[in-house]
Amino acid sequence: MIMLRRLSLAVLLPLGALGPATSSAQATATTGESVEQIRISLLSLIRALVDQKVLTVANAEQMLREAGIDPALLAGPAAGAVPPLPPPRSVVRVPYVPEVVKRELRDEIRQEVLAQARAERWGDPGTLPAWISRFSFDGSVRVRGQYDAFAADNSSPALIDAFQQLPEGSTPNTTDDRERIRVRARLGVTARVSEEVRAGVRLVTNSGGDSNSPVSANVDLGRFNQRQGVAFDLAYIEWSRPTFSLLGGRTVNPYLTTDLVWASDLTMDGVAFSYRPRFSLAWGASITAGLHPLREVAGGPQTLASDKWLYAAQVGAGWRGTGNSSLNLGLAYYDFKNIEGRLNPADPADNGLYNASAPLFRQRGNTMFNILAQSSSTGAQLFGIASKFQLVNATVNYTLGRFDPYRISVSADYVRNIGYDRDEIAARIGTAAASLPFDRTGLTGLERRRSTGYRYEVQFGHGVLEAFGQWQVFAGYRYLERDAVPDGFTSGDYRLGGTDTKGGFVGLNYGLARNTSLTLRYVAAESIDLAPRLQVDTVFVDVNARF
Repeated sequence: MIMLRRLSLAVLLPLGALGPATSSAQATATTGESVEQIRISLLSLIRALVDQKVLTVANAEQMLREAGIDPALLAGPAAGAVPPLPPPRSVVRVPYVPEVVKRELRDEIRQEVLAQARAERWGDPGTLPAWISRFSFDGSVRVRGQYDAFAADNSSPALIDAFQQLPEGSTPNTTDDRERIRVRARLGVTARVSEEVRAGVRLVTNSGGDSNSPVSANVDLGRFNQRQGVAFDLAYIEWSRPTFSLLGGRTVNPYLTTDLVWASDLTMDGVAFSYRPRFSLAWGASITAGLHPLREVAGGPQTLASDKWLYAAQVGAGWRGTGNSSLNLGLAYYDFKNIEGRLNPADPADNGLYNASAPLFRQRGNTMFNILAQSSSTGAQLFGIASKFQLVNATVNYTLGRFDPYRISVSADYVRNIGYDRDEIAARIGTAAASLPFDRTGLTGLERRRSTGYRYEVQFGHGVLEAFGQWQVFAGYRYLERDAVPDGFTSGDYRLGGTDTKGGFVGLNYGLARNTSLTLRYVAAESIDLAPRLQVDTVFVDVNARF
């Protein structure tokens, strides 16, 4: 062993003092003593190296065995194991290990241990199955305190439901403030199937009143400690190359947007293709097109309703400047096929031929009509959406990063439903138009077009929240008329969700620790055209942790 040879050399160096002039007899007499002295010196040296933690006990015992010395002597004094020698006749030899030799010994010991670890695969990831390295995990937990403050002069729940054409009892409260704690948890797994293909799934919290909501993964706490449920939020396969990708399954929202058209928690069914050419280091573009099923209807002689689809396309441009400045532009067209309701024919009675044209989920705001208006069943109600929806949506985000580490960000979003057609609606809903409610101007949703929305926001602070004390402040305004977008897919954070809302918001993001932040947000929202009064101010206190 290299280390043992160096130790032996270090101990034998003093023997050079005997010199060639020593007589043969003297050398013979001295040899036996020298050997014993070397053994004692070597044992003492190794014990000193163990005490100084230069050597481990196991390595020291191995070295003693290779030198022909009983390793048990390491635990006790050398004199107790080897008979004492007569005092030296002339030269007192004191073993000495130079510092350079000690450093070399440490390096050699380290290399020998590492070599042994590699040979025996100590903690080597290669000892695990190869497929494990292809997986990555991510997730987040958000604990939210939410306080909903209802205006004291709000109209009764019955009036709200009647105007919004909601089933009776859909609005439980309009005047009593509500306090609650909510949780949203996400856990995602992504598998790298090959260099070009990934597959992923994500689970989210899902229970109670939000169990069928596509726009929120929040669950309310305070249910006698009952366990919360989970659901698949994502399940997709993605094929990607440097400039394009193809995504299919249940996917993230692939379009540049704010919460004006799409809720931030919304994920989409279907397929989407994206092409992202780059023109220079600063400029790039994007083209995204998607086909998204909304409802599949099993046809037959008793069902004449058609499948509901979303056809979407967006073109965009992006710029990255110096100092973290950036600009992103998007222009999208969303065509909702067959999302509008259809009136059941009068004959035969109670036929239910177009019952499946009603939406599976809605919040509140859109102009609705009773699909069963010609039914013979007294009081029968099933509401469908009155307008078609073909949306033109323009989005811009600009960030000025010249004040490092602070940035100023401005975003604006505009949407218009060009599918609203008064004559087409009147022809399709027929006699159901007579029961449409009147808004605050005395007109119905058929008589008064309300199909525009916009949103803007300004934010100032650190670009990202990576450490304690980093912060961002923001403020904005949001205005969304009742038939601007389908109310089932927009954000639920303004006047408890839906369209026909306007109001401002302010807030603060504050870093609590790495990957942990606090968000304080205040939203003041009220109706635009709703004849009965409904104003709700909401305070959100969110603690967010990502991993």
